[in-house]
Amino acid sequence: MRTHNQIDKILKTKRLVLSPSQAFQHYFIVLIPLFPMGLMIYNEPESIYGFGIWIFGIVSIIAYLIQRKRLRFKEFKANCNIEHLKNSLFRTTNELEWKIEKTNEKYLQAYSGDPFNYYGGNLITIIPIEKGFLINSVSDPRKRSVPFISTWDKDNIQTFVKHLKDVLNNKEENKDYLIPQKEWTTQKTIKRLLIYPFLLFIVLISLKSISEPASAKGVSAGIAGLIFGIGYFFIDIKLILKRKKYKRTTRRT
Repeated sequence: MRTHNQIDKILKTKRLVLSPSQAFQHYFIVLIPLFPMGLMIYNEPESIYGFGIWIFGIVSIIAYLIQRKRLRFKEFKANCNIEHLKNSLFRTTNELEWKIEKTNEKYLQAYSGDPFNYYGGNLITIIPIEKGFLINSVSDPRKRSVPFISTWDKDNIQTFVKHLKDVLNNKEENKDYLIPQKEWTTQKTIKRLLIYPFLLFIVLISLKSISEPASAKGVSAGIAGLIFGIGYFFIDIKLILKRKKYKRTTRRT
């Protein structure tokens, strides 16, 4: 639930407001590249002077910028009112099976479940403004989620905008729906080309820490890194394969 002060802050910054715990959940990915960096410094203190180790710091900064960008609202210009937005929300909810949390004059909010049971779903927030609206879709910061694992932010926004256009043009709602199947867009491909080698590097460093331990802490850290690296890759691949087969059941009313 959003307070009036939070809505005012969102209108000013055009960025989703998070509580401290939600911010930690959302930005947790930023800490992950620092794990192998700390592991290398712990095992080889002199490595801190090498350039290669600071690549992890650069990756961490990039992850922070990406997560920060995901909190930003997109602004759309349209000759619409709150009733148009509500109608579009109801139509999008029918298609994407969102669950509506709040509909008032200040903002609309809904959340989507995860049909694959791998990430926490998405939180969608819509705020009416003069001659348009703001919209944000992001991995639900109130739930545990796997950062950067495929989410539906773009699909959510595009589907809502599509329905709003139909509402404004007085078109009847189309009750035949099919889930978008695109898992290898240019953006997602580039993301995986960057993340997969990094995961491989974490696995190799973790294996080295386990096979050549400097201490018991090094072994524990190596096991944790191994679980994360392999687990993240496994979840993403399973999601790709499962989404190819997943189709929304056509519903008629």
